[in-house]
Amino acid sequence: MAEVIFTAEALRGIEEVHAYIAQDSQRYADVQVQRFYDAAAQLAGFPKSGHPVPEVKSLHVRELTIGNYRMMYRLLEPDIVEVMIIHHAKRRFPSGRIPPGPVSTRRKR
Repeated sequence: MAEVIFTAEALRGIEEVHAYIAQDSQRYADVQVQRFYDAAAQLAGFPKSGHPVPEVKSLHVRELTIGNYRMMYRLLEPDIVEVMIIHHAKRRFPSGRIPPGPVSTRRKR
């Protein structure tokens, strides 16, 4: 089972999505946020379940499509997944905000 961690930018993205949808429906905003966390739970069991991000030339950077959103993540190590960004699929790709490859974060045990 992999550990899934969220960057501050990913958490901020989730909050922004929630705030935007909640303008029309608090219920649907809550449902959308739950979908993000359900996808993260999926990644814990199946870290490679997403597909490579075509705009980033790296097999370590992957994404899941959740409704109208792209959840982009990278495999830091076989047992660590970092969710980097939540991005609306119709918006321009966030170039420069996604590192291309893994960064070793090996922790002392």
